[in-house]
Amino acid sequence: ILDRRHILTAAHCLKNKYTNAIATPNRVSVRVGSSMLSRLRVYQVVRVNVDPRHVPVINDYDVAVLTLAEDLVYSDCVGPICLPQMWEDPKKATMCVAAGWGIDNYQSTSLSYNLKKVTLPIVDNTQCVQSYGSTYVNNLKICAGDFYRGGIDTCQGDSGGPLMCRFDNRMVVLGIVSFGSGCARPRYPGIYTRVSNDAILTFIRQALRT
Repeated sequence: ILDRRHILTAAHCLKNKYTNAIATPNRVSVRVGSSMLSRLRVYQVVRVNVDPRHVPVINDYDVAVLTLAEDLVYSDCVGPICLPQMWEDPKKATMCVAAGWGIDNYQSTSLSYNLKKVTLPIVDNTQCVQSYGSTYVNNLKICAGDFYRGGIDTCQGDSGGPLMCRFDNRMVVLGIVSFGSGCARPRYPGIYTRVSNDAILTFIRQALRT
């Protein structure tokens, strides 16, 4: 949640993987208000703003902003998160947490009925690129997870969710869950859209004006 009318997510969540067609607003809704799936309130979407530079498969510019038909009602469970400063260094974060409704492991087929979170260390891109290659890891991405041991990660169904990082007393959305090789594998941390990249942050700020 960026403000009462705008939701940050991943571009690939809104595109048909076979045709790349972008979902129309009437096919998209946003659910907020609880950590339990059955208690979420549904909000309708009036605008789907996908970064036109998004590249499928390698997921460069994997970012989109949804505009809601009505204002969100803020509560203890619903509120906005700050955007980072441009080129804010992920390695300076004191803590990063990802959250989502995705599957528990790569073999599972059922999404979670309860919102889950996981604390993740940032993996330097120079290390991450050794596993994925420079086609998939660049300055549009950040990596997070336990590089050598694995065991902690986001997974299928978490896409579009936030990687939230603390800088001193600020909590910011530094990443958007994008993709990975399996889930929680050693040497294959999750890959996230880097929100602090200047091109991505500029796109988001422009989308907030609509």
